[in-house]
Parts: sequence; structure tokens; C-alpha cells
Amino acid sequence: MRSLQWTYEDFRAYLLIYSSFADHIQVNVERDEIRRRVGDEMFYTYQNMIENDDDDTSTYKIKNYVRNNEMPQEQVDKLLKEVEAVFLCDGEFHKLEKRQYTSLSKLLQKLVKENVD
Repeated sequence: MRSLQWTYEDFRAYLLIYSSFADHIQVNVERDEIRRRVGDEMFYTYQNMIENDDDDTSTYKIKNYVRNNEMPQEQVDKLLKEVEAVFLCDGEFHKLEKRQYTSLSKLLQKLVKENVD
């Protein structure tokens, strides 16, 4: 797979939309929250991409971006707070969302540590 030439905002949009499918359902309130955060154009661009990506491809894209851009811990923490806000915007933090959040957090923390070492 070729390397993506994403900006931070591209990555952020992809990650938020990817996360919103944690419980296999993207509810309207989550969709609206993400659109508010990233704008309609980015939302629809990355929504379509994610709908065509399988989970391995999405994980690859996330890993690739973080590794190639040496994201600082502060930026990762901010992103994780945004992911959590998307999960909570419907008033519930579902079991599958918690699992996705934990997995994503561990993955991003590991990648940041690799970049520091």
C-alpha cells in the first residue's frame, strides 16, 4: 500500500470517523459531532474512504501516519480526548466504544514511544 500524504487535519478526520464505527453503528449525533469538528468536505471524503477500508487497512493507515509524523504525546492526548468526546456525545460510552478507545489508546501510546526511542 502506498504511503498517504495526509495533513494532521486529514489524519484527525480519519481517526474520528474510524472511531465512530466502534460499535458498528455511526449514529446521527456522532456524525453531526464529527462534521462540526472537521467540516463537511473532510467528513464525507474520509467517511467514504473508511466505508471502503477493512479494519486492517484502517489500522495500517493510522500506524503509518503516526510513525511517519512523529506525533508528540500532547497531540495524541488531545486526539484521544476528541475520540472520547465523540463516543460520549450520544450520552453513552458503550462497551464496544470503550474497547475501541482502549485499543486505540494503547496503539497510539506504543507508536509515540517507538518514535521517542
